Amino acid sequence: QLRAIRSWAVWSLPGWLTPYVVGIILAELAAIGIAARAASFSEHNLAVFCLLLGCTAAAVELSMKAAAQGGVSTDVQGVWELPVAILLPPFYALVVPIARVSLTQIRDRRGTVYRRVFTAAAVGLSYGAASVVFHTLSRLAPHDSSGVLSRGMVWVALVILSAVVKWFMNNALVMVAVKGSDRTADVWA
Repeated sequence: QLRAIRSWAVWSLPGWLTPYVVGIILAELAAIGIAARAASFSEHNLAVFCLLLGCTAAAVELSMKAAAQGGVSTDVQGVWELPVAILLPPFYALVVPIARVSLTQIRDRRGTVYRRVFTAAAVGLSYGAASVVFHTLSRLAPHDSSGVLSRGMVWVALVILSAVVKWFMNNALVMVAVKGSDRTADVWA
């Protein structure tokens, strides 16, 4: 058992990169544990989550079929994850990328497992942060607003802010790993 763990490719990463990758994965697991305690597992939340997860699974399947048939495959698999972060408590946003990446790994085993696990953790933490930002700020927003800042406009602004938080955090987490594995990589290209 210990010998199998020692043979994992993650241990061959350069210097500080192994603790970084493992740290991000452990941070994701800790965040899931913390968020699970505060999550609401109502029938409504579970139904919405299952519906959006089904849409994610369909997007994974369709993009893989398009790529297999020689067509152009755009990575739209995560398009259903921001709605999870907005419509549901942060727990769901933390776990939905794990489900998507797991499905991708099952369907296409060509990727390095530790990279996919790291990617799921980084995306999960990013969507978790976006969810926390959205839900925290939406509680602070006036509920009876009208005029220039209608409730709908505030909601749209919070969704955009949450998407920016997700994008920035995900890029920051991933680019550190990319640059750490290849110092010559141009992370801004």
